[in-house]
Amino acid sequence: IVNYFFPKYYASMPLFKIMILGLIPVSFANIFTPIFYTFGEQKSLFASIMIKNCFIVAFSLIFITSFGVIGTAIEYLFTASAYSIERYSKLKRIMPNFKISLKSFFTIDSYDRIIISGILSRFKILSRKR
Repeated sequence: IVNYFFPKYYASMPLFKIMILGLIPVSFANIFTPIFYTFGEQKSLFASIMIKNCFIVAFSLIFITSFGVIGTAIEYLFTASAYSIERYSKLKRIMPNFKISLKSFFTIDSYDRIIISGILSRFKILSRKR
C-alpha cells in the first residue's frame, strides 16, 4: 500500500517496522506516569526521564555508528525497552506490592468490563441522538 500511494516513503519501511515494535515498551512505560504523580514522586519521574535521555545518547552512539540510519530505529527500540524496565523498577521501590503480569494484558477482568460497558453505553447514547 505504501509503495503504491506513497512511493517516495517506501525506503523508510524497514525503519518503521523496527520502530513499531517500540510501541509496546513505550506504552508500558507511559501507564506508570499517573502513579508517579499520585504518590508525589515527581523527582523519581524526573530522574527516569534523565536516565532515558542518557539511554538515547549511549544507544545512539552505539547503534548509529554500527548500523547507520537503521541504527536510529534500533536505538529507539532499545531505549524504549530499557526505559520501561527502569521505570518499572523505580515503581517497585515506591510500591513494593505492585505487580503486572503478562496475563493481565491479555485477559479481560472486572475492571475492563466496567470500562467497556461505559464506552458501549456512550456509543448507544450517541447513536440515539442521531
